[in-house]
Amino acid sequence: MSWDIGISMNDVKFENADWNYTHNCNKMMRDAGYDWVYHLNGQLISETLPKFEAMLANLEANPEKYRAMNPENGWGNYDSLCTLWREILPRAKEIVESVPSATWWEWS
Repeated sequence: MSWDIGISMNDVKFENADWNYTHNCNKMMRDAGYDWVYHLNGQLISETLPKFEAMLANLEANPEKYRAMNPENGWGNYDSLCTLWREILPRAKEIVESVPSATWWEWS
């Protein structure tokens, strides 16, 4: 199973602003400081960015800890999770600079 998130404004989704990833690495994200999967929908991008940035910083500061949490089934891993968030965060910042009231949509 996987989750999908993206950025929208008044139910209009932004182009190149949606992502999909496996639930298998959710524990890594929770452990790194942000449990978002079930309560992200409708939240302002601007309010969540600092939390996601802190989560990524924690992941990157402790690679061996989080690599040890890689799922045994091989679906998802620490490195691809970090790569994904390095893609999401700049795009989210770019959008929020021009549309401060942009929100997340999520499906999990």
